Order: sequence, then structure tokens, then C-alpha cells
Amino acid sequence: MTLANDQVHGAGYRVIEGLLASTVSNATVAQVLGRSSNAARQRDAAVATDKLMREKEILVASSKALQARELALVKSIEQAEAANGALKRTAQVRAGAVMKASKRLALRAVTNAARNVSSVFAEAIPVVGTGIMLGVTAWDVIDACDTIKDINELSSVFEHPQEDSSKVCGIKVPTQQEVLSGVRGNAKAVYQSASYALGSSQKTENKALQGRFPKSSSTFS
Repeated sequence: MTLANDQVHGAGYRVIEGLLASTVSNATVAQVLGRSSNAARQRDAAVATDKLMREKEILVASSKALQARELALVKSIEQAEAANGALKRTAQVRAGAVMKASKRLALRAVTNAARNVSSVFAEAIPVVGTGIMLGVTAWDVIDACDTIKDINELSSVFEHPQEDSSKVCGIKVPTQQEVLSGVRGNAKAVYQSASYALGSSQKTENKALQGRFPKSSSTFS
């Protein structure tokens, strides 16, 4: 019965413990009782429980580490999404600025070209043509000033250094009287100055064209 039933087994060992307690030492009693299957199972249960507790502590620590990693990943994703959203907004602002500036520049170029071509014959009329030429020149200066402003607007959007608009917007177009007086006073110097300016402009234009069309550079020499 002590082998088949734990309760009988435990009761039997308690009887033995009571009998031995009066005749032998406690150490001997503990040694004898420690050989019982109940004691062995208790020891095994204690070892298994201790092992399970250590495994539980490891699992808890691992779970906390995984949670920390998950929180870090979520935060990283949120930061990436925020940065991506900022880049999209910046790109949209820049694209809108480029589109607006491009339209203004294109319209200004068409208007300027049409104005200059239509005024050619009128400018050839003596004296009267001078006023027309000065009017066209004034419009050219205004267009150039507006173009510099458009360029600076784009530079601001793209965080680039801006150009000094006063170099163009500050140009003063002389009056018809001032022009006629200057020509009468020293026509040769005026002609030479204009020829030099036109020559420098032509050289600059030729260099730009050669850079864009290197195979046809001889055409513009």
C-alpha cells in the first residue's frame, strides 16, 4: 500500500518518523525519510518549479525587450512618415513656384519679342522713332526687373542666394530730350559706346550659342 498509495505512503513514513524520533538523531531521521518517493517527488517538483521560474523571468525580460523594440520601430516609422510628408509638401511648393515663374517668363518673352519686332519700323523714323525706341527700352527694363524678381522668388523657394535686383530695377531710361541732346553734343562718342556695347553683347551671345551648339560654332564666329 505504501508503494501504490501516496496517502498510505506518507502516513507510514510519519509513523516511522515518530518511532525514530525518540531513538535516533534528527539527521538520521531526515536521511531515512529523504529516501521516500514523496520526498523525491517534492525535490523534483522544487527543481522543476525553480527552472520554470527562471524560464519565466527570461521570457518576461525577452517580452519587455521586444516591446521596447516595437515602440522604437513605431517611433522610427512615425518620424519617417513625418519627414516624407515634409518633403512632399516642399516638393509641391517648389513645383508650384517653378510652374508659376515659368509661365510668367514665357509670357514675358513672347510679349517682349512681339513688342520689339512691331516697333522696328517705327523706330527708324527720325526723331519720332527715338521716343518709340525709348518706350520699348523702358518696357525691356521693366521686363528684365520682373525676370530678376522671378528668379529671386525661385531662389528663395530653393534656398539659393538671391541676385541683386537693383542692378537692373535701378536702371533709369533717359528721356527723348536727353537722348537727342546727347547725340547732338557728341554723336561719335555715342556711336562708339553703342557699338562697343552691341559688340560685347554679341560676343557673349556667341559664346552662349557655341556652348549649346558646339558643332555649329563656326556659324556664329
